[in-house]
Amino acid sequence: WPIFLFSFVVDTWRWSVLNGATGENNYNKYWWQLRCEVQGVSPPIGRTEDDFDPGSTYDIAADLQSM
Repeated sequence: WPIFLFSFVVDTWRWSVLNGATGENNYNKYWWQLRCEVQGVSPPIGRTEDDFDPGSTYDIAADLQSM
């Protein structure tokens, strides 16, 4: 079940970026918004748009579908 929620976050974020709904200056903000709303997790330390946490996800970095 937890991997399904994470996969949902990954693909929701990816499609939002690809269809232009999420702009460059909101990539990280939207990533953590989804993680909080869907998975109930928050970043361990403060994050800004200078960080690119979605890029640390293999599925995003390798351009693989999660679901």
